[in-house]
Amino acid sequence: ELLYLVATASAVNELNLANAATGNAPSLTATGGDANVGIQLTPKGTGRTTVTQLTTTSPRVLTAINDTNGNELIGIIATASAVNEITVANAATGNNPVISATGGDTNVGITLTPKGTGAVKLSGLSYPTADGTANQVIQTNGSGVLSFATVSGSGSPGGSDTYVQFNDSGSFGGDAGLTYNKTTDTLSVNGVSVGRGAGSVSTNTAVGASALGANTTGADNTAVGYQTASGNTTGSENIAIGNSTLSSVTTGTRNVAVGHQALLGGSATSYNAILGWKAGRSVTSNGNVLIGYGAGFGTTPLTTGANNIHIGTETNPSANNVSNEIIIGFNGSTGKGTNTGFINPNSGGVYQGNNSSSWSTTSDRRLKKNIVDNNEGLDKISQIRVRNFEYRLPDEVDAELKSSDAVKKEGIQLGVIAQELQEVCPDCVKEESTGVLSVDSDNVFWHMVNAIKQLKIELDSVKAELATLKGAQA
Repeated sequence: ELLYLVATASAVNELNLANAATGNAPSLTATGGDANVGIQLTPKGTGRTTVTQLTTTSPRVLTAINDTNGNELIGIIATASAVNEITVANAATGNNPVISATGGDTNVGITLTPKGTGAVKLSGLSYPTADGTANQVIQTNGSGVLSFATVSGSGSPGGSDTYVQFNDSGSFGGDAGLTYNKTTDTLSVNGVSVGRGAGSVSTNTAVGASALGANTTGADNTAVGYQTASGNTTGSENIAIGNSTLSSVTTGTRNVAVGHQALLGGSATSYNAILGWKAGRSVTSNGNVLIGYGAGFGTTPLTTGANNIHIGTETNPSANNVSNEIIIGFNGSTGKGTNTGFINPNSGGVYQGNNSSSWSTTSDRRLKKNIVDNNEGLDKISQIRVRNFEYRLPDEVDAELKSSDAVKKEGIQLGVIAQELQEVCPDCVKEESTGVLSVDSDNVFWHMVNAIKQLKIELDSVKAELATLKGAQA
């Protein structure tokens, strides 16, 4: 059986099967009493209907593809003069089927248009159906729905375009506590700035609010701390660490100051090395080395004095303008004047490594000239008055001196009085810049050597006379 025909009662439509001449194709045509008659090809069971090299009649367009239930699965719409189309390709194992735009144009996109308020979904994500506004971004609600959203603070976040943008719960914003100044290359976090300071000199480092805040051309500076080196303008090669440290220096150079309010300084203060809480706080001069809690900032702060060395706690210069004074001590040790050194271990002793009570001195003949004998001895020594005495308390010191000039030593002492010694050996007494007289007993020692030699001569003479007398009596 090749072809099976089934009759339908009251049929008005039929199939017309026609052969064809050379160059034409046979045809199967629906005809009949109805104005529009389709052709239905129904396979048996799960079989398929196969149409090879399908060519439709005018308008030569399929309008739909139905599913197995006869419901429309894909609608097809013809476009006059179309040159671009959709190509659907299946795939072998391990590959994905492909939907692609093809056609005569070089660049062909694909438009997916939902119906009404429906959405386009790709991989479970629902995309918005209309474009957003300028500078908007796509956000998700966490349930697969995407939408356009405006970035919080866009343009001028929080009212200032210097605020640094950050993401907070899915939106971007700016915080007044986190700012960046692109002019000075300074990042600020809650008022603590990190950058190069004012002037944006590439070799400067500034960390802290207002650190190097007035700098113009000063270079190679490092400032760490609130208002540290805040007044610097053209000063260079300074290092300042601590609250307000070096804040009053404007043009000074090559200072190192570490400590809370250490070396606030003057405008041109330079070449100082300061370490400690408020150490050298009032210094406006140059070349000082002050190390320790409040060093140089005791009851008498150092101000205009230069080239001083203080090591200790709250040390005091002999005067605020003194220079070339060395102090090593604590508990408010006070210097002894210009060109002096004072070591004070809380009124204790100072020991040498060789346990000697005297200091070594340079005495090489090759370093000396105009060498002559000195014979001053017994005459001077016999005039020196050796005294017992006690040192006055600070409130007992004469009015022309300061209470800080008092010597902190108790008990009966043995020695000389400078004013009395000055009358005999003026070269052994010196008046310091404080007005206090000091004694250098080195020359007294050599006068004593001469005195001993002179006594030896006299003793030898007496011995000779006694020997002569004894010889005469014999």
